[in-house]
Amino acid sequence: MYAFVRFLEDNVCYALPVSRVRDFSPTSQQDFDNQKVYTVYRNPEEAADEDDESPGEWGDRLLLHKAQILALAGEGGPGRAGPGRGGAVPPPPPPR
Repeated sequence: MYAFVRFLEDNVCYALPVSRVRDFSPTSQQDFDNQKVYTVYRNPEEAADEDDESPGEWGDRLLLHKAQILALAGEGGPGRAGPGRGGAVPPPPPPR
């Protein structure tokens, strides 16, 4: 399952696996409060702030940020993030 979140510090939105939301285990696609502020792990390369330090130099460290969940989507339960560890919903397979 994925969460579409808006980071409060820069108003950037991302679709992330729900496993990236701290202390959050939704049981359905409606199991969230869009008024609540959640703590979300964010990759440094997803940060909108670009400074002299390259995100690649930060390693695989994840940073905690405040975010609002706007929607939940996808199949499966918490922790089933699908292929890879990326921050976006993977595209559907090409037609045969």
